[in-house]
Amino acid sequence: MRFKASQSWATKFKARNHIVSRSITHKVGPDYYVKQQDKRVAADEFVAQVRQTIQTNGYQPHEVINFDQSLFQKEIKSGRTLNKQGEKKIFGAVDLINASTHSYMVMPYIDASGGLCPRLYLKTPEASGTFPAVRRPNIPSNISAHAGTSAMMTTSDLETFLEILITDFISRKYTKALFIADSWSSNKNDKLWNSLVKKYRNEIQLQKMIVPPGTTGMVQPCDVFFFRQWKSFTRHISDAVEVNSKIHLRDHFLALQAFVH
Repeated sequence: MRFKASQSWATKFKARNHIVSRSITHKVGPDYYVKQQDKRVAADEFVAQVRQTIQTNGYQPHEVINFDQSLFQKEIKSGRTLNKQGEKKIFGAVDLINASTHSYMVMPYIDASGGLCPRLYLKTPEASGTFPAVRRPNIPSNISAHAGTSAMMTTSDLETFLEILITDFISRKYTKALFIADSWSSNKNDKLWNSLVKKYRNEIQLQKMIVPPGTTGMVQPCDVFFFRQWKSFTRHISDAVEVNSKIHLRDHFLALQAFVH
């Protein structure tokens, strides 16, 4: 017997399964779900490879490192507020408009034992590309602050970050380390990586594994859980203090990130 759904059956079915009309937010091609499945397979294979590498080379949890970068607005503001229904224009006051559209970058690393970097790498844009000589910033001891013409990380910035990270490991008597990084082009720069491996080969053995493109949200620890907590805590503190403090000022957001760290 061929089933034919009535209008009332369809209505009840939707209500029973909480199916409602929704606005489409993402348009995808016909092969979208096939590609997603391929990414899932690649992600699972990568996790298996990492586990095998850890076991084969005898890495301890504190020797397995994941690092990533994340942008923060200088003045963090919610995109929502309360207003009367039907209003066409909704305004939100900020202390400095420029600060609500300009960002700085943080680059932390975490290890598989749950450890966090002792110093947080932070890059902030300055008009001249350097911190002002007249009034030097008040940089907390757990922040490694760097200036540039933009907040975006470059290969040169990555080299500086890795130099700091590796020398810190050597000072803590690490003999080997496995770095897990996303597929950002600078992370895949073999020339940079090989130069560092060669430079420190007598002090520490370094290995790198690159997360497959499109799978960072599935398997990269910084993306899967870490940055959500970091950003939530940062917003919580920012919301609490911005009424009485100009959070967008350089010394203030440096202090904010130092406290979150």
